[in-house]
Amino acid sequence: MTKNKNPTLSIITVTYNSGKNIKPYLDSLKKYLFPHVNSELIIVDNNSKDNTVSLLEKLSFSTPQLTLFRNPKNLGFAAANNQAVKIAKGKFLFFLNPDTCLKDSSIKKLIQKLENNPKIGIISPALVNERGDYQPLAYPPQTLKNAFQEFFLQKKTFSPYIPKEEQEVHSLVAAAILIKKSLFDRLGGWDEKYFMYFEDHDLCDRVRKAGKKVLYSPQSKIIHEVGSSCKTIKKKPNQWLIQSSKKYHGILKYYLLTLILWSGQKWQKLKK
Repeated sequence: MTKNKNPTLSIITVTYNSGKNIKPYLDSLKKYLFPHVNSELIIVDNNSKDNTVSLLEKLSFSTPQLTLFRNPKNLGFAAANNQAVKIAKGKFLFFLNPDTCLKDSSIKKLIQKLENNPKIGIISPALVNERGDYQPLAYPPQTLKNAFQEFFLQKKTFSPYIPKEEQEVHSLVAAAILIKKSLFDRLGGWDEKYFMYFEDHDLCDRVRKAGKKVLYSPQSKIIHEVGSSCKTIKKKPNQWLIQSSKKYHGILKYYLLTLILWSGQKWQKLKK
């Protein structure tokens, strides 16, 4: 079987020590996506230390849609995704984590929604765990005011939340997001100054500045095992989070946010 030369959708996945997730992930694509949407799958492995690559090489024989790239070192989430986009042929890009599994073919509906509404820039399905519980994936504006209101006044204005219905949101986590390739290219792709974390905030900011909507749509639901790959790394994820937060917010705002969070938690304990 030959690879698809004219796909509608390019699914892009970055793996790192994803061995335990990769087969169910691929199985779900084969069952719920490939038969319904003309697709290609581009996986970039960031120098996994487990059996991720050997599994992918084995499974590639039964997955003609798959193109695999192996990086000699871990380049981070943004850079690896950008590598894949350079060869992606689809009109639409679907950035999808390897710790996800499709539940049905409803992603096709989100593609149609994105195609038919030029005002939408990014669209994300709902994320649920294996029990079907919804996961927080939308963020309010990450301002000092919103941080103060949440950590001192106990209003839900800063942390991620679960929208109750389809709606425009400020930003979304990048576990499963759809965007037109033409828009993504026009925006300059993922910002590679972020090794991991906050690249999704940054992309959503640029989508909104371009006059497009960031849309959450629970019309589709995807199973997501939060932070699966990061569980194989000890201290680095927290280091990456701090580094990316400083780059996104700036040093002064980062420390002010940290102070608000820390002092707000102390304040709430004193009130009890």
